[in-house]
Amino acid sequence: MASTHAYFRKASGFLLKQPLALQRVPRMSRMGSTMPASVTLHVVTPEDSEVSVSAVPGEFIMQALERADLSDFWDGGACGGSCSCSTCRVILTDELYAAVPEPEENEIDMLESAAAQEESPEEQDAFLKKARLACQVEVTAEMDGARLVLPEDTRNMLEVPLWMRER
Repeated sequence: MASTHAYFRKASGFLLKQPLALQRVPRMSRMGSTMPASVTLHVVTPEDSEVSVSAVPGEFIMQALERADLSDFWDGGACGGSCSCSTCRVILTDELYAAVPEPEENEIDMLESAAAQEESPEEQDAFLKKARLACQVEVTAEMDGARLVLPEDTRNMLEVPLWMRER
């Protein structure tokens, strides 16, 4: 199986994992396969309304959210899915958070850098609780009917100078 990610070294010297092509076409299900053609994700907006979003197993959650045009509620993907801005942060339910693979180190670093912009440790913990970057979580058939929450605010770490990220 071919890798879906490329590794590249940023100017800072850090090795990052980036999707080869965020717009890649997911593998189509074969005839007779039990893999569904699409799954439904239930997205809770900051205004507490719920929007059903169709997603294809194999794509990233961010792709499904972009296709659903949730621009009134969500402004994610400033970095194009390269895990370098944190604007696509979503909050997962306990069961969904447990069902997806553990985040890679670069995703954890990005979330922690964004959380560090909060005033207090309590606000930082709230920012990180069950948070994932939608550009890093691949949709699976088991996610059908899953619920995720769009946060009220996002932190665009592309706009924060590197020297301020570690404050």
